Amino acid sequence: MDAQVGLTWNPAYFAFGVAILVGALIAVPWRASGASSSLLIVPLVAAYWHFGAAVAPLLAIAVVIANATRRASPLSVVTAVLVDLAAFAVAFLVASAAETAGSRAAVFAIVFTLARVGLWALFKQAIYPSVDLPIDRRVDQPDLPLSLIVAPLGAVAVVAGEILGEGGALLSLAAILPVLSLVGEWWRLRVARAEAELERDQLAQARMVQEELTYLITHEVRNPLTTILGYCQLARRSIMAPEEGADELNKHLDRIFRAGKTIERLTENLLELSKVETSENEGANEPVDLGNLVREVAAEIEPLAEQKRQTVVLELPEPPAVALASPILLREALSNLASNAVKYTPEGGRVRMWASAGPEDGCSTLGVSDTGFGLSDMDQGRLFTKFFRSEDPRVARERGAGLGLALTRAIVRRMGGDIVVESRLNEGATFRVLLPTAADGS
Repeated sequence: MDAQVGLTWNPAYFAFGVAILVGALIAVPWRASGASSSLLIVPLVAAYWHFGAAVAPLLAIAVVIANATRRASPLSVVTAVLVDLAAFAVAFLVASAAETAGSRAAVFAIVFTLARVGLWALFKQAIYPSVDLPIDRRVDQPDLPLSLIVAPLGAVAVVAGEILGEGGALLSLAAILPVLSLVGEWWRLRVARAEAELERDQLAQARMVQEELTYLITHEVRNPLTTILGYCQLARRSIMAPEEGADELNKHLDRIFRAGKTIERLTENLLELSKVETSENEGANEPVDLGNLVREVAAEIEPLAEQKRQTVVLELPEPPAVALASPILLREALSNLASNAVKYTPEGGRVRMWASAGPEDGCSTLGVSDTGFGLSDMDQGRLFTKFFRSEDPRVARERGAGLGLALTRAIVRRMGGDIVVESRLNEGATFRVLLPTAADGS
């Protein structure tokens, strides 16, 4: 049936308007933490096939009522109406070129779906940033996969209309829409359950961080505080008993100083990690000669390596590898990796530091490998999380708060890079820092 009926008192016209309104009211949250998309396309295709351009007022009224019912903001309602009417106009003009009524309905459904999604994206970019308002999740925001899945159901009403007339089309819609409503409700419950599980996981993660912070305070801070208090008492006794001599007093004060520095380093790491993770200013990256950086950091760790009779090997390319990074932050990241390599490598071990340029993938690489204790698969899964400490007793003997690698990854990602680790237990570890390459050192 290819009737083009205007705005008359045809009862079917208003019945199709009700069907469009019902389709607009059936909103389905397509994904967790996402906006809802209605099933408007199903009755709209059938109504267009029967009434053509005369459906536009019904569409506008249905969109206004449906979004107002959801208590969407006025700006969102106006946006939804403009988008749907513009998509209708585009689809109507394109479909008019089709030769048969059936092909016109199919073209209309496809073009309306695509135009609606595309125009909504354009409106969000053009309107909302200019007025500094968030997008109202309660408004109908078209979803392309959902629309393409349900759009063919409109063909059922079209076929029924061809065989049984307008009454058949309305009866088919009366059967389809309740079923879609039940399916939509089932999907809504499914998405709600997914959101609940996501929130539960986030709460569990927050609780884990809280427990780890409690452990940090009760162990990593309590121990040096106990040292400070104990040696303060011994220092006081030394002052009261001059016969003990200045040397003994200096020993007590030296231990107090070292314990205080431990707390200071812990505090600085926490503050630095918080600053890197929360700062919106990524800082200006500039070309950094990775070879010079490796030499400077190697010179810093050389005394520690000599104390453990370790060999530090440098492998640097010619010409030099140059990366785009923040020199200060990158130095901090490499220093963390190098000092960890020395710390967790036994006496007589080997630490290798290198830099390389990778023009084939646009990355420059900083690397640190060692012949130390290595990491189990379980440890590698949590290696870069805050406060993580391995249960390996050899690692546990070394002092640390589990913040160094978390800070290192946050720094590297802040500069637009990434960090990867390869390790086997008792076979050492290799850390690679991947950074954007500065072409020709510029």
